[in-house]
Amino acid sequence: MVRRFTSLTLLWSFFILFISSLVLFIEPHGRVAFWSNWHFLGLSKEEWDDLHLCSGTLFSLAAVFHLYLNWHTVVVYLKKKIKGLSGGPAVWGSLALTLFVCISSYFHLPPMQQLIELENKIKQAQTKKYGNPPFGHAELVPVNKLAKFLGIEPKKFVDALRANGIEVASGKESLKDLARSAGKSPSELFHLAMEYIHKGADKNINVRLPSVPPPGTGMMTINDIARTYHVSSQELIRRLRTTGINASPSDTIKEIAQKTHKSPQEIYSVLSK
Repeated sequence: MVRRFTSLTLLWSFFILFISSLVLFIEPHGRVAFWSNWHFLGLSKEEWDDLHLCSGTLFSLAAVFHLYLNWHTVVVYLKKKIKGLSGGPAVWGSLALTLFVCISSYFHLPPMQQLIELENKIKQAQTKKYGNPPFGHAELVPVNKLAKFLGIEPKKFVDALRANGIEVASGKESLKDLARSAGKSPSELFHLAMEYIHKGADKNINVRLPSVPPPGTGMMTINDIARTYHVSSQELIRRLRTTGINASPSDTIKEIAQKTHKSPQEIYSVLSK
């Protein structure tokens, strides 16, 4: 009964762990998931992370208990296999394969390098799809402070939200709280407000880029940055040209840095001036 219970627990927890591992592989970076209120199969990133942690813990405990129940059998099996001419290669080969995967992942060697690159490409595609926040956890900052950070008068930002039917009491609320009440994502509220501001009398407003680039900025194109902060891509290209840097709207910060033999931080510092 105990052995059967342990084996079945291993099976069910492995199934959940396998599914949650696949989701973690394709889910957006945290900053993007929280900004866009990302969900998959009805669960948010936080909920998938919690499920992965708990199912992994259950699987590990069940595996340890399963090993305890079968310790004598495992020891006898290993001794026979190691001593046997045909069994040794299987034991040492499986150990070598496991070590190879671990070492390859640490040093980014093939084929683990390709797997890691695939995950990065998937997450970068998610960033392009859902958008990058102005800075990490921008959804938690009061809208008044968010507006000041971007060089926008807080009242104008609040008025823009209200003009789109969002109930804002004082401007001390975070985009996350406002989005939850409105049934939208923080990203949607942000872009609604910014589009309203640019369509109004302040369409030429000079929105500031953060002095410190958010994670993932290096893989963003000039167009991506322009969309994120609601600035003109032509203006960003003009800023680069004033320092002798030629770029196109489809170039990423990393690509521009490589072509000009500069660091991505140096390129971004020009854009944020």
